[in-house]
Amino acid sequence: MKYISILFLIFTLESFGQVTFKDIEYMADFSDSDVTWYRTKSGNSGLISKDSVFITEPIFQYIAIIKNSNEIAEAGVKKGKKFLRGFINYKGEQITPFIYDYVYQSGDYLIVEKDKKYGMLDKIGNYILSLDYDLIRNYDEFTLVQKNNKIAVFSQDHKFISEFIYDDLVDIFPGYILLKNSQGDFLMNKQGAISYSVNKDEEIKDMKDSLLIVLNKKSNKMFLRDLKNMNLFESDYNQIEFISTFLKVSNNNKIGIVTYKNEIIIPLDFLSIYQFKNDYFMVENNKISGLYKLSKLILPLKYKHMTNFLSDYLYVVNDNDLSGLYDSELNVIIPEEYKIYEYYKSFYLVEQNNQLMIFNIDDKLTLKINSNYKFRDKNHFWITKRNYFVLQEGDKYGVVNYQGEIVIPFEYDYLEPIYASNKFIAKKNNKYGFISSKNEIIKEFKFDRAQLVKEAVFFYQKGKLTDSYAAEFDYQE
Repeated sequence: MKYISILFLIFTLESFGQVTFKDIEYMADFSDSDVTWYRTKSGNSGLISKDSVFITEPIFQYIAIIKNSNEIAEAGVKKGKKFLRGFINYKGEQITPFIYDYVYQSGDYLIVEKDKKYGMLDKIGNYILSLDYDLIRNYDEFTLVQKNNKIAVFSQDHKFISEFIYDDLVDIFPGYILLKNSQGDFLMNKQGAISYSVNKDEEIKDMKDSLLIVLNKKSNKMFLRDLKNMNLFESDYNQIEFISTFLKVSNNNKIGIVTYKNEIIIPLDFLSIYQFKNDYFMVENNKISGLYKLSKLILPLKYKHMTNFLSDYLYVVNDNDLSGLYDSELNVIIPEEYKIYEYYKSFYLVEQNNQLMIFNIDDKLTLKINSNYKFRDKNHFWITKRNYFVLQEGDKYGVVNYQGEIVIPFEYDYLEPIYASNKFIAKKNNKYGFISSKNEIIKEFKFDRAQLVKEAVFFYQKGKLTDSYAAEFDYQE
């Protein structure tokens, strides 16, 4: 009952009476839950329901809603100078006492740490492993427990399935875990049986289904084996990697693609190979790329740039510095006749012979826009998602939409789009401000400098940070 008295103390010292919406500074999204957390202007947090019912008073220093957690949240309270953590449910009731230095949920378990010792509890707060271990990490089917610098494996059935004899975790595969000690590598199944092992002269590098990639440390060669310890082929390869239903292999820094029977699909002639889709592989030599479909080269080695785009498209830049876009079956989406800059939904800002236009990939129609407009970034090398397109006319900047219509007039000395949003850093009369796509002023033009840094825009006056704005990703679908 010790933690009940702690909770009473917290309520007594830190409760502020009934909270109202006027007290709230921030409320997190509900996402798929009926409950979320709020923070008051005084910096304390509590739980609130979708029905606007305050589930708890703001008695917590922080709350972190855990997704897919069966209604469990992490929470923290301050007691004196100490910050203590624990778990609560969506009714605001304690699951664990607030006595821990660190807590997190992993799978079906609650991991807690106090005074550099770890324990593990179930979702209703009962100890499964006492607060007695140097480290606990749960990986769904397996839980690793460390004590005295040795690792053991703990099962979902709440029992140890190995002794404390392993030095390190190497990898986890479906149904298996790979452990290491001074004797070698050990592949253990979820029942605790050793399915495969190698001595210290070899090393298990990867696993797929019942196949293993094994390195011979003395020869620095890799082999493909099965769980019956049978080599599927003799190998001179320094590297082997599973890639789709094939193997990417290399020897003396040259890379190719072979089958599981070592039949060559793509010869070992390349410096890099990446899979595009299914049987398509992008190959590269000396910064020149091409595309194979299995053993046939279908896009020649002439491209300066080639990469996946939006997962289903292939983006290329050819030897004439013109761009193209292909789908996963290599049908032409945008022919290699343009420079492709930015896109909004199916509308792409492209340039041909110094003429900017909007290319609609749905109907393949193009819309020419004012010939005086230029793309602002001639060093552009990647297609960027935008709600609006920032362009230049002479030395002035403005914004057009996907229909080529002016939404912000060309009267600014500088405009920088804020990701795929409706906001822009703007410069006018040698001062920076912040505007919307409706040309509304959000921050007055009074700053000496503005800087976009990841999640925020920072504004400076006389070299000092004086204001900021949270960057938004309000892409319009």
